[in-house]
Amino acid sequence: PTSWNARIAMAAIEHMWGDGAKFIASKSEWGARIFRWMHTQTNDYDLADPVYEPGQKVPDKKTLLQTHLGRNILPAKPWPADETTPAFTDVGDGHELFAIRRGQYYGLVYAGKRTPFWMDLGLGGQNNFSGGGLTALYLRPNRNLVILGRARKEYGWPPAKWESLSVPVVAGELQNGRRFNTGICRNRVEWDAAKWTIRTTGEAVGAPVNFERRYVFNEANIAASVKIREAFLDGDVSIYRHVFHNEQPEDVVIKQAWELIPIRYAAGTKVSLFGAGNAVLGELTTAPKDGVQMVEINTGSGGVRVQLEKPQTVKLSGEDEHDKSCRSVQIRMADMLPQGQAAELNYQLVPF
Repeated sequence: PTSWNARIAMAAIEHMWGDGAKFIASKSEWGARIFRWMHTQTNDYDLADPVYEPGQKVPDKKTLLQTHLGRNILPAKPWPADETTPAFTDVGDGHELFAIRRGQYYGLVYAGKRTPFWMDLGLGGQNNFSGGGLTALYLRPNRNLVILGRARKEYGWPPAKWESLSVPVVAGELQNGRRFNTGICRNRVEWDAAKWTIRTTGEAVGAPVNFERRYVFNEANIAASVKIREAFLDGDVSIYRHVFHNEQPEDVVIKQAWELIPIRYAAGTKVSLFGAGNAVLGELTTAPKDGVQMVEINTGSGGVRVQLEKPQTVKLSGEDEHDKSCRSVQIRMADMLPQGQAAELNYQLVPF
């Protein structure tokens, strides 16, 4: 998301020099981790500055940059995902990106703020994704990345192509054909590190649809729930009200809605479906499959099982022609949801 780019420390230096980690590697453990990962062997920035006097041959070492800032680089330490101590981190105290390490997993939840309204107008109307859910799930000890959300488009994804999305959102259509995506929204986030919980609530920008998403990060699994309903046009739509208010009540009925769980679709990944009593239903495809109680995402060295509270219809996302490494497991939440009613989906993510 473009709004997040400007919030990464030293991002400008990285783009200018392609190697900005060396500027902060002597002061930041994070910078040191990046530096040691990029430079596995001794290099110029680990060595003392050469002695240079006027009249001598110019040394081979590049001295144009502020090389003294790269002195005394901190020793390498495990990356946060590979550490074993449980932790619930509000990254940078920004209340947007949360890192949760517990049991054998390390997860990232992104619940970003909307960019300023003028940026939406100036950059095409859908400038970033926010209000998303679990966007990454990494499993130890095999260094196994199973869930991976990717936003490939510069200013957000056209809502009409929601079936090819690989981000943790609810997406779908209204009766009048308007598409919605809970990742293009205005959201609020609440969290309780002591209880290992995160809750996000908000309203979609492109259609009058509200959502509520919850996670409980347990030792052996992650309990997830998401709820959607059409917005109350006279009350809880805080933006674009003048657009939606002219629509008839029957127009804002949710025609279909799908929960998207983005997965890393690497070579060898197998996504299997099971029904009641662990009945084998075959592999996940783009054709909807009814009666699915569990989805098993197996990378060959472990993975995660999506255990649904009750049988649902499930399908695989379409393939993005620009990025074949990520797909999404799409679970139907609603099919012509009656007006005034909410649709709720509950499931567990169980690493194995």
